[in-house]
Amino acid sequence: METEKYLHGYSEEERNRLNAQAGFLEEMIYEFLELSSCKEMLEIGCGTGAHSKILLNKYPHLHITAVDINQAQITKAKKDFESLPHLKDRIQFHVGDGNELFFEKESFDSIFIVWVLEHVKDPLRLLKNLLKFLKPGGRIYLTEVYNDSLYISPAAPFQMEYFRKFCELQKRMGGDPIVGMKLGNLLHDAGYGEIMTRNLNRHYDKRNIEDKIKMFDYWKSLLLSAKDNLLAEKMIDENFVKQTFEEIDLIKEIEDSIFYYCPIQAEAVKSN
Repeated sequence: METEKYLHGYSEEERNRLNAQAGFLEEMIYEFLELSSCKEMLEIGCGTGAHSKILLNKYPHLHITAVDINQAQITKAKKDFESLPHLKDRIQFHVGDGNELFFEKESFDSIFIVWVLEHVKDPLRLLKNLLKFLKPGGRIYLTEVYNDSLYISPAAPFQMEYFRKFCELQKRMGGDPIVGMKLGNLLHDAGYGEIMTRNLNRHYDKRNIEDKIKMFDYWKSLLLSAKDNLLAEKMIDENFVKQTFEEIDLIKEIEDSIFYYCPIQAEAVKSN
């Protein structure tokens, strides 16, 4: 499941960003999900457990087995949950590759994956390997990026070029910045049934200026998370970074500015 490098890195700053991101995007990700029937969930790519907390708080009868390939992420997650006595007994953390797990077959009634397949070299292989852990009738829930959907107005040449390089680096690392658009095909080819997809589009303009500003601030933090790797690969320089983030701060304050982006969410079932 791990690429040679991870686009966003594993710094403490990045772990904090992931927690903030989960909170900021909570309404979008969970708006259409109905998980009250889930009791035993496998979460792949749990990171620091940011979404685990949301899930456990939303669904008091849920137990999660949470997996991440990075030991530092799991260590941070365990530490965070030690201060949450009402949640910590309902989750177990494991360090592991999603393609090399050793759980009992048909152990889970649900699988939950958010912002993970975009970093996976072979998402079809992963989805096929995970299928055996679902009980018959169990469901998988995926939320993924579709980076070609980004639209910013007025013209934002630095942001768009930065994001183009961001996506190029992601591909160099084995990921796929438009994997969200492929979820239907991937789930079909992996052997799942009753596949459905939905658009989680977010459209910010003068109708929701405060939310638009928050979105641009989130966008800034997302771009910053790849800065060190982009600099290391000599795909950008510090002056370009400065121009990009000055442009973000300028455009977010323009009343007529627009930010649009559309992640893709999918659900599917393991047929009996």
